[in-house]
Amino acid sequence: MIIGELAQRTGVNTWSLRHYDRAGLLTSARGPNRYRDFPDRAVREVARIRCLLNAGFNLEEVREILPFIGSEGQLQPSEPLRQLVDTRLQTLEEKLAALENARRVLRDVSDYLRRHSTCDPTVDVRRSSAR
Repeated sequence: MIIGELAQRTGVNTWSLRHYDRAGLLTSARGPNRYRDFPDRAVREVARIRCLLNAGFNLEEVREILPFIGSEGQLQPSEPLRQLVDTRLQTLEEKLAALENARRVLRDVSDYLRRHSTCDPTVDVRRSSAR
């Protein structure tokens, strides 16, 4: 199938598909017309790539993980795969902790500003500044 059809069947734009192909994540061949020709299994390959990207893996990590996914989509346990997943999980937990801290600080600031606000919400600022 040509790239436009793959894009239509997967919902992924052609730019991304070309990028995945250049990165070696998809299998394609060039036909006599120089168009990329993707096998039917490319639909599953794109779905797996998108799933891994949505889980927070980058393209290099996706390239490392794909060999551990069987033809039916099942993970084949291995130490390198476990390490990759554990590393990504640790990174996400650190980001979550930082986001939780930022939220806590912003809530504290917002609460403080509400408690110490000298503004009278019933006063129309536009009318009082025109005097």
